[in-house]
Amino acid sequence: MEMTFFNVLWFFLIFVLIGGYFVLDGFDLGAGVLYPFVAKGDEEKAVVRTSIGPVWDGNEVWLLTAGGALFAAQCQNGTYEPMVWQCVYRRGFLTENHLRMAEGLLFEDELFQAPALLKAGRAAAFDDVILHYRQRAGSIMASFARNAKWCDSYVQVCARLHDVAQSLPDGAAKAALNKRVGQIALSVGKNIPAYHLPPEVAREATDFLKAHRRQLARYAMESGDAAVAVQGALLKLSPELFIKLYQGAKA
Repeated sequence: MEMTFFNVLWFFLIFVLIGGYFVLDGFDLGAGVLYPFVAKGDEEKAVVRTSIGPVWDGNEVWLLTAGGALFAAQCQNGTYEPMVWQCVYRRGFLTENHLRMAEGLLFEDELFQAPALLKAGRAAAFDDVILHYRQRAGSIMASFARNAKWCDSYVQVCARLHDVAQSLPDGAAKAALNKRVGQIALSVGKNIPAYHLPPEVAREATDFLKAHRRQLARYAMESGDAAVAVQGALLKLSPELFIKLYQGAKA
């Protein structure tokens, strides 16, 4: 995928912001590491703590700004990511192309919409609202809080869509699907702070993220999109920092 000037600019901006956090946070943590060697009593410990006063909260500012930059980098003008519940399909179109929702898998809409959009010869947009999405009791949005099984569904969806993308010829469709796979892969980590999970479920999801970070990061880093790729690199480097980054961005 061609790298534009703004792709490169966002990449270096985010790199500088995250690098600033690492440098300043290292200064804070380093002061604590030196406690046993340079501070013999409470008074000397107070002197060490005072020495980091000018940058104590500075590292958090860098982290919050980096989170905002990552979010802003994906909000590009002209970008539209349709969801199944934003679309109406002709029954004949679905029947002719053997399209149906996958069973026994969360986020089956992601597996449905990509082939549907690829096979659609045309699409029409409406100015008026013609469909109201209703979230029913017991919906998938509530299932996040019960357990972390949704994490595995994300991995399966990524693997299947990645196979679809690799079967496509080089072009806009393949590039868009590769980017979408990368975004879905990152959602495993993003949803941990986003859905305010109970502590036990959050720990389970975090452990899953750590165990599968290389696979998920690879999808993001191979997405062809600079903003998604740099987030994938961060996920591979430190899942904990990745989660913390989005906790700060959401705050």
